[in-house]
Amino acid sequence: MKWLQFGGSNTAYINTGVVPKSGYTITTTVRSDQPATCGLFGSRASDGATDCLDCYLITADNAVTFQCDYGGKGSVISIPRRTWDLSMKVYTITVARTSDVNGVTYQSNRNNTNGTYPCYIGTVNTANSSDGRRGNVDFGEFIIRDSNGNDVFHGYPVEHGSTEYSSTPAPSNCMWDSVSRSYKQKSGGDGILWIDDDSKLTDTGNAVKLNTADYGMKVLFDEDSRVFNMNSKYRLLGADITSTTSQFKTYDLTIAGDAPEPSLKWDAYVYDNQYHISYDYPEKQSLAINTGLPSDTLKVITIDWDEVKTNMGGARGHEYWNGDTGTNVNSYVVPNSVTVGTNYVNNARTATIYVDGTMNKTQVLGITGCDAVFPAIGDINSGQPTWNMSWDGLPIGNIGISISFDSNGVLRVYTSMFVSQMQRAYRDPTYGFWWESRAYGWLWLTGFTFRVSILNTPYKI
Repeated sequence: MKWLQFGGSNTAYINTGVVPKSGYTITTTVRSDQPATCGLFGSRASDGATDCLDCYLITADNAVTFQCDYGGKGSVISIPRRTWDLSMKVYTITVARTSDVNGVTYQSNRNNTNGTYPCYIGTVNTANSSDGRRGNVDFGEFIIRDSNGNDVFHGYPVEHGSTEYSSTPAPSNCMWDSVSRSYKQKSGGDGILWIDDDSKLTDTGNAVKLNTADYGMKVLFDEDSRVFNMNSKYRLLGADITSTTSQFKTYDLTIAGDAPEPSLKWDAYVYDNQYHISYDYPEKQSLAINTGLPSDTLKVITIDWDEVKTNMGGARGHEYWNGDTGTNVNSYVVPNSVTVGTNYVNNARTATIYVDGTMNKTQVLGITGCDAVFPAIGDINSGQPTWNMSWDGLPIGNIGISISFDSNGVLRVYTSMFVSQMQRAYRDPTYGFWWESRAYGWLWLTGFTFRVSILNTPYKI
């Protein structure tokens, strides 16, 4: 696939020449390993104007956020990210009445009115003025469709001199518009347009034929994480070809079943008739695997996980009630519902870590937005029929997976839980009646499959 890269401090951009009309949509695919806040594409008269059809990229430490404006300033679609993860991420974006980024949607409450200014690629056109900020983002195919779903612009990145789409060679690195059958070149900005053709880095998977039997390797597809048939007599950055044992280990793991009740650590009751709420995220070692790999070499550990579904959570509750009326409740309860957040899935389905010999415990997957709703016994929640683990209404549940690699070549897998506890008590100073209540819940990931792959290199630390 070819990607068009927009460079420059005042980023280069392309004017499609298409003025969006009512009901138009824009669909494109972008990629970046170090995104920065910028205007990505589209047009508008001003911020939040009724003719908006555009997309802004907003970056923060823990998320990449896309603001999709359709007929007015839109809400944001946030995709979680890890700041230390500099791997290339790909985002498929549609800006429409229902905008979509990698499956996460936002419904605009406005009808897009006829546009005023032509749509730019690489920046947002605001009243014929470029946003200008460089987002470190590469663009693939770029499509503008009318209200009937017909293409009015369909751009493909094309390299200078290419005759892939026309007998006339491309005059520069640019886009070929298959609707107007013309090249769309840089329209402004101080940067240069570049082409990256990642298809040149792949092969059909057949063995590479060289002139001597001393060399040989097998070229892999991008999505193929296995190592094959390396028989060079020299060491390569890959499997240790001097070893007769496998230097590539793959483990398919599934988290399943129920989690036992964590140890309770209650604070003393405060008899003020107020809720006192606290959260914890206890972690336990779930698995230890002796890989047989040495601890003094550079290793590449890749973790690929299955899609997380909202129902991949288990939870239990424990409720207590004591009072001067003789009521004594000490009961376990099952949840009415359990929710596991899934937004992170659209950001990445894999993580890669380079390990210098050994590795301390490192989180590789964190899932936020987890919650459970439990039935409430008696007056444990002031007469309400249920209580949530996120008592204050915030989806703060956090569950995840961590791994470590120790000096004995043992890969350890740790899982974490979301624990919520509440207590509330009262003692009347005049009449002496009293009561004490506590509710405790714990939530874990279950029915979830992931793969850990370890490639040992021949390089000593």
